[in-house]
Amino acid sequence: MLGIPEIKEIWESIQQKKEAFRRQIDQWIEDGVAAIMEYANGKDNDFHQKQGNAVAWGIIAEAFRYGLDPTDEKQRRMAAAYLLEKVSWTGITDSKANLTALRTRQLCDAMMVTKDLMENLLLAAGGRAGISTQVAVVLMVSLPTGTARRKRLDGE
Repeated sequence: MLGIPEIKEIWESIQQKKEAFRRQIDQWIEDGVAAIMEYANGKDNDFHQKQGNAVAWGIIAEAFRYGLDPTDEKQRRMAAAYLLEKVSWTGITDSKANLTALRTRQLCDAMMVTKDLMENLLLAAGGRAGISTQVAVVLMVSLPTGTARRKRLDGE
């Protein structure tokens, strides 16, 4: 049987890991908003891989923050809308803001977030695993030819 000092130590460890996870969620959201702003201020027609990765993790983080299921398309769209609400559109033309929001929603729609990914993140939140952003988020990306391919956002 565990004594009070051991139980207290385990409890504190779990709380520290939960706090680290909250900070990671905040960082993913901040990075996602920054990537959206970088795209909005640029001349590209679509997100670069690093930007897309940051936006995808931002969407997942917003889903966690609001208790949404990022594996569900409708709830993931809600998370994307919450992420877009955090963007300051000051100095961005209406057409570029609309294009940026459209590209963000398209990226969201293309995301395939698995239950396994969510289980791993929840284990991390519960203090039973480390947090890694190297877990692949898979997107379906339309090619100009109309075919589709899967794109891993972790760069592999």
